[in-house]
Amino acid sequence: MPVRSRRLTRGAGAAAVAALLAGSLSAMPAAAAETLPEVTAQDTTTSPGVLVSPRATAAPEVTASQDATASAGVLVSPDVTASQDATASPEATATVRSTPPTVTAAPPVADADKTRFGAAVAGSLTPAVPTMSGNPVMDLTLTANAGSWGPAPVNLSYRWLRGQFVIAGATGESYRLTADDVNEFIRVQVTGSKSGYDSLVKTSDAKLIAAGTIGSIPPTIAGFPATGSVLIASSGTWTPAPIEVTYQWFRSGEAVAGATGSTYRLTSADVGATMTVNATGTAAGYAPAHRSSASTPVVTKVSIRALMDAKYGQPGVADLLGRPTGSDIPLADGGAQRDHERGSIFWSEATDAVAVRGAMHAAYQGANSTSGSLGYPTSDEVGVPGGAYQQFQHGGIFWSPATGAHPSVNGPLRDLYFAYGFPAGFMGFPTSGELGGLKDGGRYQTFQNGTILWSPASGAHLVFGGMRETYVRNRSENGSLGFPTGKETPVPGGAYQQFQNGGIFWSPSTGGQITLKGAILDTYSSYGAHTGFLGFPTSNELSGLKDGGRYQTFQNGTILWSPASGAHLVFGGMRATYVGNGSENGPLGYPTGRETAVTGGAFQQFQNGGIYWSAATGGQVTLSGPILDTYKAHGAQAGFLGFPASGVMGGLRDNGKYQAFQNGAILWSPASGAYLSFGGIREAYARSGLENGRLGYPTSNEYGIPGGGVRQDYQGGAITWTSDGGGVATFN
Repeated sequence: MPVRSRRLTRGAGAAAVAALLAGSLSAMPAAAAETLPEVTAQDTTTSPGVLVSPRATAAPEVTASQDATASAGVLVSPDVTASQDATASPEATATVRSTPPTVTAAPPVADADKTRFGAAVAGSLTPAVPTMSGNPVMDLTLTANAGSWGPAPVNLSYRWLRGQFVIAGATGESYRLTADDVNEFIRVQVTGSKSGYDSLVKTSDAKLIAAGTIGSIPPTIAGFPATGSVLIASSGTWTPAPIEVTYQWFRSGEAVAGATGSTYRLTSADVGATMTVNATGTAAGYAPAHRSSASTPVVTKVSIRALMDAKYGQPGVADLLGRPTGSDIPLADGGAQRDHERGSIFWSEATDAVAVRGAMHAAYQGANSTSGSLGYPTSDEVGVPGGAYQQFQHGGIFWSPATGAHPSVNGPLRDLYFAYGFPAGFMGFPTSGELGGLKDGGRYQTFQNGTILWSPASGAHLVFGGMRETYVRNRSENGSLGFPTGKETPVPGGAYQQFQNGGIFWSPSTGGQITLKGAILDTYSSYGAHTGFLGFPTSNELSGLKDGGRYQTFQNGTILWSPASGAHLVFGGMRATYVGNGSENGPLGYPTGRETAVTGGAFQQFQNGGIYWSAATGGQVTLSGPILDTYKAHGAQAGFLGFPASGVMGGLRDNGKYQAFQNGAILWSPASGAYLSFGGIREAYARSGLENGRLGYPTSNEYGIPGGGVRQDYQGGAITWTSDGGGVATFN
């Protein structure tokens, strides 16, 4: 237990130290031992430590006393002189000239300047504040200057910061500025590290990063400055690539609304003005660059007739169109038309003069020419694989020898046709124009290999092949399915397409069949639809059954539905039995549950009974009533009767009925009720003529009698059975 430290007297302290260095504490004078101070933990941590002279190889080891190991410090001279108390006067020091003991209290101290026990104190680095060189502009490089760190050598590492956040991967001495750095402050941090020294981190001043500069030359304008001509802007070279270039045309210094392309067709509104174009280059991290062209000469007006003549004078046009059949015809929207033997030339300020001929011309006229949905032609007819095509303001006309010429107007139908590859895709060429007048505002267009239908609610979708045949057979959009809402999708073994009110499943063996949204489709889906054991539909969903019922057949079963019963599947042996008993028109009515496995077979519930099936008996009908109640009361198929071996049979005397089972029968009449008949008693009953004999119907089940044996009562008597005598009938 620690005690309060006490200062030694000069003589007693010297004697204690001499004894300690000479041997163990047991050799100390008693007075010295009593006055030896015990040093607490606080004394240890605040003691001056151990100084070792150049001639010393180790500090003295003190093991005899806690007080000794925690002493205030030992100074060892070249002559191995030790002092118990660093604060004592020189007279308190004793000298021992014999060999000192081995010292283990503290490790050797390699540096004579280190004066404390334990781990050496880490040194301090002399750092420098880093600086950055380089132009702080996007896409240029900044380089860190760490400055002079000491004592050399010092390991230096770098990391760059954007604002207060470290830039991932930026750990080199230099850093190339990116678009993310624009308008941000960039700093560099330098970390100095050296073994035996504390690491230091120094951060440079920040630099605000400016956007980069895009280089270019002014754009130029090519083209003749006259109405009807097309001016073409050339932007030249922009650096650094890639640069996105946009345009704006100006009429005598005023921006032309909507004129933002690299080309511009001159109109009468430009007459008397000069034209310029402004090109703007943009790229991430760079300030937008604006460059303007020189002005064109003043735009002059060219007559429409001159433009028509110029078109007719182009090589080959006269041969295609033949001679003019009249003069230029002004059109209501400012355009003009000149008719020829085999076509016409059409002109507008927006499109210039373009020729339309032959079948294209006939189809164009059928679509109301310039006043119709196509607008003015914008290009001459061009050949495409299998036919020809001509572009108009709002669509185009396709032609082939097999289909003739038909318009394709901009909109959702044309967009889908384009998505399928136009005539080069599997749809082929149009076989009609786009037609309206369908229900709900719908439209459609037919092609060589399909039909595209569209409505505001469903969008545009293609129907083709077997799906199309099934859809048309069921009155297309006017039938139960409505408009298509998805594309035909391959499924294992066939295909499927979704419509507003259901879908069509198709397979090579079943063809296309309709499944309507509702309970039957939901039940089909619950069995895995076409991927489940039912397979594909083999009929559409059909109505007209009794009580408002509906049904649909599948490869491996039938689903029936009525408002009272819901939708349920009947398949396999159950289905064969159900159909053999008149299906929903028979005594069972509609199914009210799904087939359920039972011990030895299966069972399914119907409105008016059920069907039990086993491999040995097949499917047999059990109708609701006293016979079925009695059967269930005796354990049904799990009881000793086993599975039914027949259905409920009527036509017996007195309006009776019976049903046979694997191990007996149940008989019923209005007068007698329903009772079992089996085993030896049944054999005797059969010998007496069953219900047609003197016994009539049973009026009880078998019951035990005194002395062994069983008895069963009948309307006209009883049958007693014993193991010795078998069954014996007695009559009333």
